[in-house]
Amino acid sequence: MNPAYLGQLFKKRMGCSITDFIHDVRIEQAKRLLVETDQNIELIANQTGFKDRSYFCKIFKKKTGLRPGEYKKNNMLSLA
Repeated sequence: MNPAYLGQLFKKRMGCSITDFIHDVRIEQAKRLLVETDQNIELIANQTGFKDRSYFCKIFKKKTGLRPGEYKKNNMLSLA
């Protein structure tokens, strides 16, 4: 199957691009790791499939409106 055609079918069916879908899944996992572990942001970025910490932070902020450290701080306070 042609990759461009697959991308079109995916977007039609799911309402978002394959890349956006993958980013959403990775960011949800990162959010969980940020709150449930003491791992640093670079390690979490690598574990969730981002090879570059700065790109991870850019996508995280785009998807959540917060930087990873802000997200962790805000959610750790709500658990206390």
